[in-house]
Amino acid sequence: MDSEIVDKWFAYWEPLPLGLSPDGHANALTLTLGVFWARCAGGYNLYRWTGDALPVQPGRIVGAAAARAREITNFPWIGHEPLTVYWYLLRALGGGGVCESTTHQLRRAEFDGDGLLIGPRPNPPVALTVEPVSGGKFCLRWSYGASNEEVSPGSFEIYNDDVSPGQVDYGSAVDSVSFAVGQGLFEWTSDAFSDGTLVWWSVRSKSPGGVLEDNTMTVAGEADDTGPAVHSSVVGTRTEDTP
Repeated sequence: MDSEIVDKWFAYWEPLPLGLSPDGHANALTLTLGVFWARCAGGYNLYRWTGDALPVQPGRIVGAAAARAREITNFPWIGHEPLTVYWYLLRALGGGGVCESTTHQLRRAEFDGDGLLIGPRPNPPVALTVEPVSGGKFCLRWSYGASNEEVSPGSFEIYNDDVSPGQVDYGSAVDSVSFAVGQGLFEWTSDAFSDGTLVWWSVRSKSPGGVLEDNTMTVAGEADDTGPAVHSSVVGTRTEDTP
């Protein structure tokens, strides 16, 4: 039991390094030389990770707020790099320094090459399929899942390889399909292509603010302008019913 108490003590206080670690500074433990918790009213800590992958464990503390605070920001010396993805996690603290273990207050922040924040992205479409239909046209179908989304799509943008065969041109969409809340399956039919033309397709979700997610899932199909066989007439005959 004594060792368990000591382990918990070292988990939240820092008597050996005198509170001089980065997290100790963030929690004001340097004021007490790491011997006891300084934020006796509790509060909030803001943690941050870097990278595309969803984090597993809390990273460095990059912001702190008091118990009555309604907003929190990163410390002035904690900046952001261009072309970088950050994950921010907010957790509440008790008066003794014990931090909650939930991960539901998690947000993604992405910055472009100019260092400007890119707005939230919708989830990518799933289960994309293509089916050649009569007249040399293609029918695309896909689904959208809202689980853990940052924002709902405003539309879906359709792309193909018209410019360079075999390479989908994501610089220019050929059409757009509006998103509808509660709709599970979406469908779009293309214009006609010459018989035998191989076309690659892709669909990306676009937020109402104009931010595109960047999935590279593609499907391909070969145009067929013949359609099903057409018969000039159909003859039917009737026989006597049998019991």
